[in-house]
Amino acid sequence: MEVIETLKAQHRLVEQLFEETEKAKAPEAKERLFRDLTERLSLHMELEESIFYPCVSSVNDDLVTHSYAEHAAVRPLLEELMGLKGDDPLFLELLIQARKLVEEHVAEEEGVLFPACLDALDPEVMSELSVEIEESLNGMGGAGPASSQPYPGP
Repeated sequence: MEVIETLKAQHRLVEQLFEETEKAKAPEAKERLFRDLTERLSLHMELEESIFYPCVSSVNDDLVTHSYAEHAAVRPLLEELMGLKGDDPLFLELLIQARKLVEEHVAEEEGVLFPACLDALDPEVMSELSVEIEESLNGMGGAGPASSQPYPGP
């Protein structure tokens, strides 16, 4: 799978987990789904920051810099949420804030950065990125032990 397709598939999975977590009725289900969401989102951010962004910063350095800042903004929300019970009224409020931040970030990536990368980067570079992301996903064993399904990989 091409690197852009892989990252988009991860975006769709995270979106799905946000929705499932918000809709879950039982506090324990919210907590379990949120742990899975956090593991997958953290892995995704790590892959983007360590592999994708460094390679594509030449395409749109301002947006890549902004993307790092967006990741940094969502991390404290995830950490705070991890310390809350699923029935805490603050849980849903912070979950919605985190979801909005992630949705805005995804829209920028998919609407601006990804198309710019496809236009500006040599197909060989994109292929190398795909291999590197695939190897990292395989080496990380998906998203961890709480995963109910494998992380979509290349």
